[in-house]
Amino acid sequence: MASKSKSGLTDASNNKSTPPTKKSSTKSSTKPLESNKLSPKPVVSNKLSPKSASPVQTKSPGSNESKPPINRSLKTGSRINTPPEKKPASVKQSELQSQLSSLQEELNKTKEQLILVENEKNKALDELNQSKNETEEAKEKLKEALLAQKTSEEATEVEKSRAIELEQSTLEHVKKREAEWRRKYEEIKNQQERDKVSLVEATKEVEKVKLELLRALDAKEMAISHAEDSEKIAEVNIEKVSILTREMERIQEAFDKEMMSKEREKEEMKNELSKEIAVLKSEVEKGKGTEEKLAEFEIMIQGMKDEISSLKNSEADLKNMLAEWREKAEALQIKLAESEDCNKSKEESLNLTIRELEQKTAILREKEVEASLVKDKIGSLEVELDKYKGEVDISSQTLLEVEKEAFALRSQIGDLKLKLQTVEEAKSEAIEKEKDASARIETISRERNELIEELEVSRDELEKVKKAMDDLASALHEVSAEAREARENFINKSEELDKARSEIEELNLNLKNTKESYEVMLDEANYERVCLQKTVEKLENETRGSSDEWFEKEKGFMESVQKSEEEIVKIKLERDDVVESLKEAQSKLDTEKAENEKLQSECREVELKISELEKALVEAQEESANLKKRLVEKEREMEVIAQKNEERKSQEKIALEKVEELENGHKNDNSKLEENGKGNSEEEGVVVEAKMWDLSNGKEENGLDGDDLDSNLDDDASEKGTENGKKIDPQKKKPFMKKFGGFLKKKNNN
Repeated sequence: MASKSKSGLTDASNNKSTPPTKKSSTKSSTKPLESNKLSPKPVVSNKLSPKSASPVQTKSPGSNESKPPINRSLKTGSRINTPPEKKPASVKQSELQSQLSSLQEELNKTKEQLILVENEKNKALDELNQSKNETEEAKEKLKEALLAQKTSEEATEVEKSRAIELEQSTLEHVKKREAEWRRKYEEIKNQQERDKVSLVEATKEVEKVKLELLRALDAKEMAISHAEDSEKIAEVNIEKVSILTREMERIQEAFDKEMMSKEREKEEMKNELSKEIAVLKSEVEKGKGTEEKLAEFEIMIQGMKDEISSLKNSEADLKNMLAEWREKAEALQIKLAESEDCNKSKEESLNLTIRELEQKTAILREKEVEASLVKDKIGSLEVELDKYKGEVDISSQTLLEVEKEAFALRSQIGDLKLKLQTVEEAKSEAIEKEKDASARIETISRERNELIEELEVSRDELEKVKKAMDDLASALHEVSAEAREARENFINKSEELDKARSEIEELNLNLKNTKESYEVMLDEANYERVCLQKTVEKLENETRGSSDEWFEKEKGFMESVQKSEEEIVKIKLERDDVVESLKEAQSKLDTEKAENEKLQSECREVELKISELEKALVEAQEESANLKKRLVEKEREMEVIAQKNEERKSQEKIALEKVEELENGHKNDNSKLEENGKGNSEEEGVVVEAKMWDLSNGKEENGLDGDDLDSNLDDDASEKGTENGKKIDPQKKKPFMKKFGGFLKKKNNN
């Protein structure tokens, strides 16, 4: 390098290079100006403002004012350099030192500016890293929110499927139970119909026995008219009659005891009420029969009066017979008193049964109130389920909207990522340029050190130093131009960073809003899930309670059926005993008929005591009048009952029409079921049950029970059978009516 500098100096001295000195002076004068323009720049903040640019413009004239002394010094230097022989060493050294000091100051300024630029770049890189971390955290939070949404959706779907399965299982179980109950009800109904048929046959047999007894009584009366034949046979007959009366009293006492035992058992048995009512109706019919008998007795009395005119001559002979007949009349009075006592006991039993019926109706009303409350609860639960379904639909719609917003945010985040990548690429380019500039500055510093060493070695090589200074000035000019470009790029990139930061802040706000909305949605979903769990638990508890109630009802129903069967067996045994006793009485009456034919000759003696018989007949008429009054009262009661039956018949017709409507609706529902599948079966079952409840409530408000319906239907069938002389087939009833009656019976039994 020293040899090169020496050769350069010799060439410059030989060629007298005054013009290059001027150019170098001009270049050196312009380059410091440009460096001075760049030097007073303040510390660059994150965002450039117009105030930061103003000091640069204000200080630039100062740098322009510093041009003349530099140019003058250079001109003087050039002028002095023209005569190489007259150069003073001191002037050259001072000029070189001044130039070196100015260059050192400019280099220090450029270093400071580069340090500031590097600090700003580091800050920008830190901010970019922070923004990247924030975006990554936001992405992770979004992923977590999406996972939470998916888990909540899956949990809700699982709970929905579980609830649907539970509802289907409960409905299937209830349907199976209903089918079993219907089958059992049909079996019990068939058994009841068979029992009714057997009871009708027994009543017919009893009526036949009654007719035979009436015929026997007629025969007895004819025998009394022929009592004139023999007194001995009459005494024998009296003894036989006393024996028969004793047997009848014994039978009656046994019957009374059995009635008392039955009355005690009536409190425990519910199904026997209808049978007892039928027995009481038959007794009322017996009362009507007694009226007919009284009319026949009156006719017979008139006939006896006609015969009295012919039997007045034999009054003296029949005094003894009249005494005996007085005793018989007293016995008859005793029997009448006993019959009155029996009627009183039966009336008391009727009153007891009526009270029990009133108590049972009150219990039924309470159960109806409970059933209405249960219906209201079911309706409220259905309304809540509909609300939950609507809220679930709304939540699903909101989830779809949120997913759309998340997709849009993802697209925006992708765009921002692309922008950040471009910014990072630009930053990397700027960093590379800065590295190049720093490398150049290092080379310049090395050259400066070499120049200082060369100046110390020899001051004669000034021209080479000037050339080197020109090179340095050109390099500095290039560096300053590159620094300007780097600053402009940095300003643009800082603006882009500011925009990116503002967009990141907006995205952060959007993310916060979406997070809050997602949290609200998750809270709502959790609340809905808890509500659904509570409703499912309530439904499970209700199904368990209903199953337990149905099981208890089944037990009570089976026990009542067993008790009714045992009582039917007892009644059949009693009927057989009564039939046997009646057969024995009939055989005895046949023997008495044969004997009474012999007594016809002795009946002429009865004319003397007919007056006393007339008195007894008057008393009997008074008693019959009392009985008639009672019968009139009973007839009035029967009329009231008949009116009630007519009202019930009208209500039954209305109920049958409703049942037909229900059957038509049921058929339509079945067709809808075939079309819609299993999903709608639950709703149709609920509709049918609601209609059944409405019918049952309507009937119970009108004063009808399931037992009353069946009893009225049976009474109507029996009345039509007696009028037309034909039997009505009970199996011609509609099966749906049987099911409906069985359902009401189960309610009443419970």
